[in-house]
Amino acid sequence: MRKILVFIVFATIVASYYFFIYDPNDTKVMFDYTDEFETFNDEFWYIGQWKTNKPMMNDIDIKDGILTLKVKEIDAGPYLLSKPLPIGEDYVIKIKRRVKIKYANDKFTGGLTLFQTDSDVLEPERNLENWYDAFGQAAVLIEYVHNYNEDSTRPGRHIFRVLPPTWEALDTARLIKPIFNEWFEEELIFDTRMNRISYIVNGKEVHTGGLKFDKDYIRFFTHPYGWGVGHEMMIDWINIKIIDESIDKRGKNE
Repeated sequence: MRKILVFIVFATIVASYYFFIYDPNDTKVMFDYTDEFETFNDEFWYIGQWKTNKPMMNDIDIKDGILTLKVKEIDAGPYLLSKPLPIGEDYVIKIKRRVKIKYANDKFTGGLTLFQTDSDVLEPERNLENWYDAFGQAAVLIEYVHNYNEDSTRPGRHIFRVLPPTWEALDTARLIKPIFNEWFEEELIFDTRMNRISYIVNGKEVHTGGLKFDKDYIRFFTHPYGWGVGHEMMIDWINIKIIDESIDKRGKNE
C-alpha cells in the first residue's frame, strides 16, 4: 500500500510538471540577446564609419550604461552593426530598444535597418562601389526624419517612417509621430510567416507588408546620419529575439 501511495505521489508530481511547464504550443526562442552597454561587446557589435566601413572601435563612447553615436565629422559619422544571426522559415524577428535621438539641423535622417544577408562575417567589406551593399539587402528601414530637403520624394519632413522595399511601388510606407530629444522605447517586428512588419513606438503601432526572406542571416544597422555635424543617437539598451514559429517546433506536426 505504501509503495502504491509513493507511486501515486510521484506520478502526480510528474503530471503536474508537464501540465504547468510543458506546453506543446510553446514557440521556440532560437536567440535572445540583451545588451545594456555596461561595456562594448565587440564579438556582437561593429562600429563602422559612414561610406567607408572603416572600423571606429577606438572611438566607442559608453558612459553610465549609455552608448552614444555622434556625428563629429561630415559624412564620416559612426554606425552600429550587429553580427549576422541565422534564421529559417516561419521565424519572427524582434528588436526592441530604449533610445534618444537628437538632430543638429534641418537635414537629419537617422535610421534603423533590418538586413538579410548570406554572409556570416561581423566586419563588412570595404572599398565597394556601393558601401551599403556590404550589409546585405534591406528588409525594412525605419527613418527618423527631421529633413526639409525639398528634393526628397519620401513622405514626411518631420516624421518617423517605415519603409519596406515595396514602399514606392505598392504605397506600403507607414508614418508615425516622431519623438526627438527625449527617451522612448521602440520595437520592430518582422513575422516571416506573413512577411508582416510591425513598428511600435511608446505603445503606438503601425503595420505594413514586406518581401519574403531568401537569405540565411539577418543583421541590424543603426545610425544618426545627417548633413553637417552634431547629430546624436543615444542607446540605453537593446534586446534582439528570434523565435521559431514553425509548426513542427510546436509539436503539431501530423
